[in-house]
Amino acid sequence: MKKLSGWTTAMIADVATIGGGSGFPDAYQGNSNGDFPFIKVSDMNSPGNEKYVVTANNWISEEVRKKIKAKVQPQGAIVFAKVGGALLTNKRRILSRPTIIDNNMMSLIATEIDSQYLYQVMLGVDLGRYRQEGAVPSVNGGRVGEIVLDLPPLPEQRKIADTLSTWDKALEKLDALIAAKDRRKKALMQKLLVGRERFPGFIGKWRRVRLIDVLDPITRPRAKPQSKFLAAGIRSHGKGVFLKHDFIPANIALDELFELKAGDLVVNITFAWEGAAAIVPPEADGALVSHRFPSFVFRDGKGDRAFFRHYILTKRFVFDCGLASPGGAGRNRVLSKSVFLDIELCLPPIEEQQKIGEFLDTAAQELTRLRAQRNALDQQKRGLMQRLLTGKTRVKP
Repeated sequence: MKKLSGWTTAMIADVATIGGGSGFPDAYQGNSNGDFPFIKVSDMNSPGNEKYVVTANNWISEEVRKKIKAKVQPQGAIVFAKVGGALLTNKRRILSRPTIIDNNMMSLIATEIDSQYLYQVMLGVDLGRYRQEGAVPSVNGGRVGEIVLDLPPLPEQRKIADTLSTWDKALEKLDALIAAKDRRKKALMQKLLVGRERFPGFIGKWRRVRLIDVLDPITRPRAKPQSKFLAAGIRSHGKGVFLKHDFIPANIALDELFELKAGDLVVNITFAWEGAAAIVPPEADGALVSHRFPSFVFRDGKGDRAFFRHYILTKRFVFDCGLASPGGAGRNRVLSKSVFLDIELCLPPIEEQQKIGEFLDTAAQELTRLRAQRNALDQQKRGLMQRLLTGKTRVKP
C-alpha cells in the first residue's frame, strides 16, 4: 500500500514509554487521604465512554510510596489492564493527575507522539491479539511495544485527536444522561412498587396477597419437533428471555417440551435464586422450553403484567425466590413451585398496578431508546476513527 504523504509507521516502543504498576499492601487499602491515588483495574469500570480515571478509593502518602517503592505514573499517561478478562475489553483511561497503578495494569507515556492521538489509537487496538500463552489472558510490555502504528505529522495527529474528542464528549454526555435516568427509574421503582409513593387519585388500600392469588400455573406440552425450532432460555439477574433460533432437536435429550406465550411469567427453577425470571416478550411467543422453565398466567383483574415486569426485578422478589430455592449453591438450589406460589407481597388495586406498570415501562423504553442512540453514535465514531487513523479521511491541521 502506498504511504500517505507525510505519514510514517512506528512501533509503540519507539514513540512511548511503557510502564508497569506496583504492588499495594493490604494494610494501606481504603485510605482516603494521601498524596497519590492508587487505582486498580476495577477503578476503570466507569460506564460507557468515560475517558479519564475517576476514582479516589485508595490513596497513599509520599512517605508510604517511598517505603513500598511504588512508581508514580504522570498525568496524561494512558493506562489499561494487562492481565485477566479486562485485557480483552477496549477500556483505556487517561490519568488526570499523577497516580500509582497496581501491577495488573500497564501505562503508556507518550514521548514522540501526541498523547491524545495515542489514546484514540489504543481504543482501536485489540490487545487480545498480542496475549501470551496461558489460561489467563495477559500481555507484556515487549509485545505491546511491538504494535505498529500509522503516524501522520504531529499537527495532523492533534487535529485527528481533537476531532475524535468531540465525539467522546458527546458520548460522555449521553452516558451521563443515561446514568441519571437509570438512577431515577430505580429510585422510583423502589418507591412505587411498595406504595411509598403513589400517583394522584389513587387511594385504594394495598392488600397482602400470595402469588397464587395472582398467578395460575400453566403447561402447554408439545412433542419435541423433528426439525429445527425456536427455543428460549432465561437470563439471571433480571436480564430477560433470550432466544435460540434454529435449535437442533438432537441437542436436547427430552422428548417433551413446553410452549411459552407472550405475557407469561416464566421462571428458571435452577437459577431463580439469582433473579432468573421474566415476562415473556412478544418475540418469544411460541418458543419451547424444558420442564425447568415453569410458566404462569395472570388472573384477570388480579395482576398486571407491566407491574410485575418491574416487580420481579426488585431485591425483595429475588430474595423471596432464594428462600423458595432450598439446597446448596448453584445447580443444587432448585425452586419449589409450591413455595414460590406461596410468596407474599402487597399489591395495589389493578388500576394502580396498571398506572405504575405503564409509567415504569415508559421510563424503561426511554432508556432503551437512549442506549440505542448511544450505540449508534459509538458506531459512527468508530467508523470515523477507522478512516482518520488510516488516512482514508484526511483533516487539515
